[in-house]
Amino acid sequence: MSGWAGTLYCYRPDRLGGRLNALVNALRLAALTGAALKVHWYQDPGIGRAINDPSELFAAGFIERYFIEDDSWRVAEKRSAWLIYFGTVTAAALKQHLWQGRDLLVNHAVGATVLAGEKGAAVRRELARIWQDLPLSPAVAACADALRAQIGEGTVCYHIRRGDILTVPQEINRPWPAKFTVDEVFETHLAREIDRGLRPILFSDDPATLDRFASRFPGVVAAPQIIGALGPLTPGQQDMVELIAMSLCARIIAPQSSAFSSVAAMLGGRKRVDVTADLTEEERALAQSRLCTRLTAAEPARARAMPGDIGQSLWHLDGMLRRTGEVPALRQAVEAQVAAGLDVSFVYPMLMGLQLETGDPAAAIATRDRAVRNIPHYAVDLARCDALGAVAHALRNQADRAASLALRAHWHDAVTDPKPLDPGTPEIAEISALLLEGGVLGAHNFLPASPVAERLARVPLTALQAPAYGPLRARFLAQHQPPMTLRALAPMDWDWRVMMRGNSAQRFATDAARAAAYGFLITEVQFDPSPDALSLLALHDALMGDAAPALDRIAALAERSPRDATLQHRLSVVALLARKPSAARAAAQTALAAAGPIPAHRAWAGRLEVRNGDAAAGHRMLQEVVAEGWDIPPLRLVMAEAAAKLDRPDQQIAAIEAALAIAPHFPDALLYRARFRAACGDVAAARADLDRIKAQVPDHRKAAELRAQLDGAA
Repeated sequence: MSGWAGTLYCYRPDRLGGRLNALVNALRLAALTGAALKVHWYQDPGIGRAINDPSELFAAGFIERYFIEDDSWRVAEKRSAWLIYFGTVTAAALKQHLWQGRDLLVNHAVGATVLAGEKGAAVRRELARIWQDLPLSPAVAACADALRAQIGEGTVCYHIRRGDILTVPQEINRPWPAKFTVDEVFETHLAREIDRGLRPILFSDDPATLDRFASRFPGVVAAPQIIGALGPLTPGQQDMVELIAMSLCARIIAPQSSAFSSVAAMLGGRKRVDVTADLTEEERALAQSRLCTRLTAAEPARARAMPGDIGQSLWHLDGMLRRTGEVPALRQAVEAQVAAGLDVSFVYPMLMGLQLETGDPAAAIATRDRAVRNIPHYAVDLARCDALGAVAHALRNQADRAASLALRAHWHDAVTDPKPLDPGTPEIAEISALLLEGGVLGAHNFLPASPVAERLARVPLTALQAPAYGPLRARFLAQHQPPMTLRALAPMDWDWRVMMRGNSAQRFATDAARAAAYGFLITEVQFDPSPDALSLLALHDALMGDAAPALDRIAALAERSPRDATLQHRLSVVALLARKPSAARAAAQTALAAAGPIPAHRAWAGRLEVRNGDAAAGHRMLQEVVAEGWDIPPLRLVMAEAAAKLDRPDQQIAAIEAALAIAPHFPDALLYRARFRAACGDVAAARADLDRIKAQVPDHRKAAELRAQLDGAA
């Protein structure tokens, strides 16, 4: 060993429970390894801002010893390995890692960090001891002492997790089935416990929820009644004191997953009970019946005022009613809430799936149109809506519209939402497989694919079981003995990936579907080194970031086959990746001449023409392609570029707005519009677009540069 010790860092960008869990685990590991510990306390700009000041919670000496500021943390973050990715390791291995001068980040939100060879129970006892001895601020420490004298060993409490799920847009618009449990389940459990003579304490991060439950159950005690009597506290201190109070209760009744109640139970050495799992079958049936009644009787005022509660409640109702086979009742409840004005991102594809499952593609199409008008919060939900819309149009024999939406779904599916997602939503790939098998999609309206590309990756037929596209299976596969596997998008889209989103070499390299298809491709090349297989391998290598040698390989193949549209197109793509735009443009024209009126080839050639040749000709080509329904946002932005070159501002802004109509959250289109608006003198509108980009991609460099320019000129 070098003798130069690394540092343990603790950081968790979470609310209080997750932060404390990481902190106590880090304190234990620091004592175990002898390493220095540094803590960065996250500064939350949103709902967690009440706990941003650690001096309200911890003793001054504790903060001085361990806590570091933003600048120090930014440097440390880049060089720290995450313990969570180590797997199960021994204490000796951790010591070796640290004492070799390498840093380590502890950021587990829930649970004890148990090393290989350790006993979980012993670790949890040690964490509880650390928690008991944690140096607290004077106000919090005084409250902790008072609570220990008040809360008896037989006390039962409930943690009704709500908070950000009801108030923060990005949380409202995602399902949280493990964190959120519906009122009816808590009410049923509470009624049983009160009938047994218990007087539970209710904890919640939503005051309105506490008021609602207290009014329904006069026998309960709301935690603020106890905490409020201890003296004046800041909101952050109140959160800390509530966690301490919860940790003193003998039983904690809580949702399946919650860092706050899980940490309280672990640190207090208490029993934590999943409220849903603790119900009897009869009690679950009662809760389900009451939930269904509540959600079917939709009220516009409630749908608009409580979207978070209703959206999460619908997700739970889906799980409940599917178990009992009551799909029509489920559809009725979801339709009622959407009709009443509920606007929650994940609910739209949920409803479309139910409408397709119950044989109503026309209703699914209407729901998709409503979703697009209301601009779903997450791009992945737009992708699902477009994919399910493709199913609906296919069932109505509207192949061109189905193909247009399938293409958009595939484009959307490579989008990163506020947090990076692996590209490739399974249901979208599976829907495309069925549409390809049924002949709805093909080279004439979707993505042309060579024989080798179509052979490489297949979708197992047994995987296509989602109820939403059961009717599609019946339509296209029931008339004949189906194959065991169907054509799949990967690697059929490799030829066209450069026009899609998420097309970086890094993202391509980490795509699991790519890796699987690559293995098949290597075998194909070994047994049948055809120009098709060899050129696809060269294209793959170029997309992985090795374009220059791939260009030499594919150019030799293309030279011998000037009438092979696939080879010429791959030459064009690889030439562009190798930064040879003139060669790319020439090869695209050759591919187009060989392919004929196939929209994908015309779109690619028009794109290169705008950027490297005749802007007017390229603009005309793209206008024709999008008019036929082969319409994705990057093409619209290329049309905007052409209009700018031709000094046609009306066409320029129209193309930008068309891109945003398809993808309202597309940062490239928002940035383009911000620049256009700034050039026209509408700085306020430009700033609004930049704010939307920042909300999705906080470190978007080009948006930050434009914002700095606008602010500097003000």
